[in-house]
Amino acid sequence: MDAQVLQAALAQLQQVLEERWELTLVADNTYQFEYLTEPGIPMACLAWINPQSEGLFFRVVMQLPVEQHLRPLMAELITRINYPLANGAFALDYETGDLRFKSANSIPNECSGAFSYTSFDSFCLL
Repeated sequence: MDAQVLQAALAQLQQVLEERWELTLVADNTYQFEYLTEPGIPMACLAWINPQSEGLFFRVVMQLPVEQHLRPLMAELITRINYPLANGAFALDYETGDLRFKSANSIPNECSGAFSYTSFDSFCLL
């Protein structure tokens, strides 16, 4: 991905995210924001563009670990949830209880119109 396409994609990503969330630039090409679920559970979110793989990556990390006694049930639940997903997957670190959602998508060379709130919203399942 050339520098001009990268800058255009980053500008579009920033614009889309800022429509709904307060952003922090945490690294080159990486934005962090907090998503508050319906029951009020905060989730740390990261969205970034990797110019080498020409992809948009998205991660959501549940800030509280899954309790040890619930991990077998959670593992079964996310297996059932993941099966029909076309893009992305939930992952559970069985040792620590960390639960996250991860997703990625390629960015077209001509990124004009590549991002919109609707496409990002459905891409990230938010």
